[in-house]
Amino acid sequence: MWIVGAVSALFYIAIFLKSSLFASMILQLWYLGASFYGWIKWGRSTNHQSEEGVIVQMSSRRVIISLALSIVGVALTWALLKFFSNHPQPLADAFITSFSLLATYWVAHKFIYHWYIWIGVDLVAAILYLSQGLLPTALLYLIYCAIAVVGVLHWRKFKVLFE
Repeated sequence: MWIVGAVSALFYIAIFLKSSLFASMILQLWYLGASFYGWIKWGRSTNHQSEEGVIVQMSSRRVIISLALSIVGVALTWALLKFFSNHPQPLADAFITSFSLLATYWVAHKFIYHWYIWIGVDLVAAILYLSQGLLPTALLYLIYCAIAVVGVLHWRKFKVLFE
């Protein structure tokens, strides 16, 4: 799916640019790079390929630092969008961008909590994209949300390693 993510990112860069959703557009650039990073990182590991897959339990310190940085990211991105663009919904796009960066980082490192972040991000994204008249994209993000719920349930079966 890493390659599918890269191709999807290329399409959405153009869509979000046209819709003036600048943070979402920049996020797609991140996804493009992260898709290649994840493909390489996961390709080096064979544990995730079996039913005996491995996920990593994050330390409390890493969870707190990651969440704090994401909240700071929301504030900074919101300010940039609010005061330096004609963005239609800067807070929603800032939230989607910052927490998507976090979720992408966590999934690349096999932290199970990424699924919970994706659920929240996908719901906010569906609402934002619906408000901008991007109905197919809003529906896609609702599907992503359902996939994230299934992902949580599936990943709970895996063996957990501690950092």
